[in-house]
Amino acid sequence: RLCAARGARRARPLLDALYALPPPPTPPDDPTDALEVASYNIELAHAPPPMPPLEAIVGTLLDHGGLPLATELATNSLELGSGEISGGLQTRLLAAHLAEDRAAGEKLLDADTFPEADPQATAQTCEELGLYARAIRLHPSADEVGRLICESAVDVSTAVEAIGRMGPPQGLAAVGRLVDTDTPEAAAKAVAAAIALHGTLGHSELASLFRPKEAGDNRERALLDYLRARVAAAGDDAALTFEYLGACCAAGQVDELERVTRDRSIAYDAVQACTLLREAGGAAGKDPRPLINVCDRHNLFGELATALLARRQLRHLMLYVRSVNRAASAPVCAALLEAGCEAARVAEVVSPLHAPSAPAVLGS
Repeated sequence: RLCAARGARRARPLLDALYALPPPPTPPDDPTDALEVASYNIELAHAPPPMPPLEAIVGTLLDHGGLPLATELATNSLELGSGEISGGLQTRLLAAHLAEDRAAGEKLLDADTFPEADPQATAQTCEELGLYARAIRLHPSADEVGRLICESAVDVSTAVEAIGRMGPPQGLAAVGRLVDTDTPEAAAKAVAAAIALHGTLGHSELASLFRPKEAGDNRERALLDYLRARVAAAGDDAALTFEYLGACCAAGQVDELERVTRDRSIAYDAVQACTLLREAGGAAGKDPRPLINVCDRHNLFGELATALLARRQLRHLMLYVRSVNRAASAPVCAALLEAGCEAARVAEVVSPLHAPSAPAVLGS
């Protein structure tokens, strides 16, 4: 009542006076002794009112703007281990500090000043104040953490760290939630988490999350980014490279196909890659450079000849034989003839660079 009437700042002298009052009289040891009982009743009649519970005092101060004094009383009690300050009141004190001064409130959190404060309620307060990183660390629910990391204000490193603290099922669910958000920012977080945590979460499981629903969506770009990073870090993994080549074919990333197949530091199964590129459709099926890289690097000249013949791309084969690898002339010639190509067209393909050309013979 005094706090309400005079303001919490003026309550300190009154509290000090209350604490200075003598303790209440001690009940008689022998309740049958009439003299002791009478003496006790007299003292009790003149004794000051009992001290209100410390919880009530701190709560009243907090309700009337006395946060510093309320905090002082509460922390003193907590240090003494008296158990007079409940978890609910600790939660209220922490929320008040965060709302008044975020930096000071975060220092209290770091120091664990209020150890029994409700983490979920405190996380909610932090979220409302825009302290997303703090809210993510406090939330006991993996589902709530998964929701928070999708917020645009949460950076990549915070999201990856949060997912790393989860178990594999919850971590995969969180990555999936980022992917389902279908924004470039969320996709970047998902890719970063997948790159950092693929050993824990599982490569196959992560790759399946990124499988695109339609060409050009964020999943497709995320899958390419993830596999590109994995191949860059593990270029000797032929199976991983083949998976990446397949994703590039599906996405029509011809320049990336050309780069990967040309890079001799990246391992892949030549026959698998050649078959993939021969059967590729779309942009990957129109540009012969990746296929030429594979066949030239692994001496698959017959496969290259028949593939370019089927695609009606003999001009590219002619340029390859004439300008890149003259040693391929014989196997190319044999493969073309065996495939039923006309001898005149074969001669034009494998003729030396200075020989007269006959475009009409080669056709398309």
